[in-house]
Amino acid sequence: MSLPEFKNEAEFRKEWIAPFLAKLGYILPKHVHGANEQGKDFYFAEHDKFGHLRFCAAQVKLGKIGSGQTELDNLLNQVRRSFTVTLKYHKGADRQRISSVYIMTNESISDGAREYISDWCRSEHYGENVFYLDGETLESLERHATYIDDKILRIRLVALLNEAHFNLGPIQTLSQSVIKGEPVFQPCRTLALEDVLRNPLPEDILAYEYVSNLWENLNEINKRNVPYQLEFNERSLWYFTQIAESTFNLTVKMRDIVSGAITKVDSQYSLEIEIEEQ
Repeated sequence: MSLPEFKNEAEFRKEWIAPFLAKLGYILPKHVHGANEQGKDFYFAEHDKFGHLRFCAAQVKLGKIGSGQTELDNLLNQVRRSFTVTLKYHKGADRQRISSVYIMTNESISDGAREYISDWCRSEHYGENVFYLDGETLESLERHATYIDDKILRIRLVALLNEAHFNLGPIQTLSQSVIKGEPVFQPCRTLALEDVLRNPLPEDILAYEYVSNLWENLNEINKRNVPYQLEFNERSLWYFTQIAESTFNLTVKMRDIVSGAITKVDSQYSLEIEIEEQ
């Protein structure tokens, strides 16, 4: 198990469980730990394949869940209370009950506790909707969810990298032709940049303002890629010299940032092995 250390249960709930539920794709997460929590620490929801909203609850514990009867009775009483409350989502007309309850801990669940919880579940009509997840299982699920997110991130980064490599050609052509007084405008690609503008990457990977500036520069070049002859004067040639230089620098920086981000993602999944021949 490789979950981080937590100062207390509140930190575990807020710093790990809440982002974990969001990463798994659950919606409407609501942290309700407190005096009136009615036996659960989180409400969260998902849409089933028919589009219906299904509500769940989580009971979060810090530390090992042992087989002490008092501890387990208190825990299962909280689980029981979770199934007694009703929820009304503001967009829905009907009140709904919790469909499932998940007991989560950052450490282990003893064999005795598992047996006790399983026996209790068999005695309750809703028992098949109670699940327990220890730290090792949570860590494995989080790692898999992170891998899926990183896989999608890498695809988007590679698209940006390929676009940057392609665009350096038209930009360099413009730079060289402006010197001769006859600017040549070739189309640049902006689809990957526009994807990032619609769905921004994390700021610590690629700043939105930076992407926006590069997109504007590329469009300054693209809008002059027309099939008829243009006349240029000294002022316009100076302007295109500035555009070409600025766009080149922005594109090179984009290439280097994205390349570094790809390397960082890949490093998390690289296998350092040594092959020993017998």
